[in-house]
Amino acid sequence: MILGIHFTLLGVAPTDVLGAMITPAVLISACGTLVMSTSNRLSRVVERARSLSEAARLGGPADAGGNDGLRRRWGEFMTTTLRVLTPADAGAYQQLRLRGLREEPSAFASSYEEEMDRPFPVVTDRIASQADRCVLGAFANGTLIGVTGLLREPKVKLMHKAMIWGVYVAPESRRRGVARALMEGAIQRGREMPGLRQINLSVNAGNAPAIALYESCGFKSYGLERAFMFIDGVPHDELHMVCVIEAC
Repeated sequence: MILGIHFTLLGVAPTDVLGAMITPAVLISACGTLVMSTSNRLSRVVERARSLSEAARLGGPADAGGNDGLRRRWGEFMTTTLRVLTPADAGAYQQLRLRGLREEPSAFASSYEEEMDRPFPVVTDRIASQADRCVLGAFANGTLIGVTGLLREPKVKLMHKAMIWGVYVAPESRRRGVARALMEGAIQRGREMPGLRQINLSVNAGNAPAIALYESCGFKSYGLERAFMFIDGVPHDELHMVCVIEAC
């Protein structure tokens, strides 16, 4: 499915692609900053791409990482993609999911022990895209580095709502706009669901960076659940947030 989001420029000169764009697109710049190329920002994106491309061609430093750093980041920019996962991605998804559960247990209600032996067919079904659900994945050089899920409520009285779940980006791939691109992709997918009015999510109340990201994507908090879960005997509060995508 086409998400209306371009997260990559695969082997094409950036100025050629940007100059031909007629719809909004999400791009990750060579310096790792997410840029929404709406009409009022397109010229800034084009100019940044031109300067980076010219610096790389001339061998100038361009950033604190020097020429090598620029080439490395530009390479990541050129090969990072965002798409809906398919059953063929089940192995990579499960590996990344288990890593998140093991390394950052406070970010998930589920646990590593509960999912480590989950049958492969169950994982395959979990990520299978349908009209009311999907899992988005971010890939860098073909490797899955980030995921998020979107699931619509199945009951008739609740079908105006969907929820975002399982947001995780590998630590070494953070601060490059990957999580934001995943969130924007999920919201866009939600907008394509007929009759959907809002998207909900829940986040550990102590996860300030995640909360800031969600707020910048249009989510607002509407409730705090004390002692939502316990990890090793320690209570963790949960913040509930909503993004209204269509007025009632």
